[in-house]
Amino acid sequence: MVWVVTDKKSEFIDLTEELSKLNYSSKYFKNSSEAIKNLSQEKPEAFIIDADQSFISSFEFCWLLKTTTDFKKIKVFVFSKNQDEAIEIKAFESGADDFIRKPIREKSVTKRIYSRLKPSSTISKITIQTEGKANLIIDKESYSVQLNEIPITLSKKEFELLYLMAEHPGRIYTREEIFDKVWKKIPVKKDRTIDVHILRLRKKIGSDFFSTQKGIGYRFCA
Repeated sequence: MVWVVTDKKSEFIDLTEELSKLNYSSKYFKNSSEAIKNLSQEKPEAFIIDADQSFISSFEFCWLLKTTTDFKKIKVFVFSKNQDEAIEIKAFESGADDFIRKPIREKSVTKRIYSRLKPSSTISKITIQTEGKANLIIDKESYSVQLNEIPITLSKKEFELLYLMAEHPGRIYTREEIFDKVWKKIPVKKDRTIDVHILRLRKKIGSDFFSTQKGIGYRFCA
């Protein structure tokens, strides 16, 4: 179940129809107060929050969900047409799992949402097939990578960083998250380890697969 908080239902109809094809039903609420009242009766797997209604109340609602024990595992996707990078940063600071700009591209956004909702522990092989790019296969069991059927040699940390990001294409990973999940440590100020590894991956599999989100972190593009 995905709950959508918006007063512009028409903007999200096509998206929720795509989600329904993956067996995710949807329920609409005009504002966060209305959604909160219903949380006592049932709990969704994810929230889609239309931040264009009110940035302040949207981020407060996101913060409330992520700081409440019973709700913090619910995925939160914030949508906005605002191009200001500060808004995106604020969304992530409030605990959002992803920030998506309008207009909504239903098929690609559905893929992003699904990649965050499906269990990741069962995934051993990732196949990326994108028009105009390369065909990439990442196999966790054998720690191997193929690009257009050609084996690519990666170091252990390069592979772990690639697999982490490719498992959830479109999601921004902060430097802190990457250090925690790949290097199992807290980053030291001005540590360039991640930047060096991203640079190596760009050279080995293609720069188009990675984007830098200034002030936040890195994103795998597919």
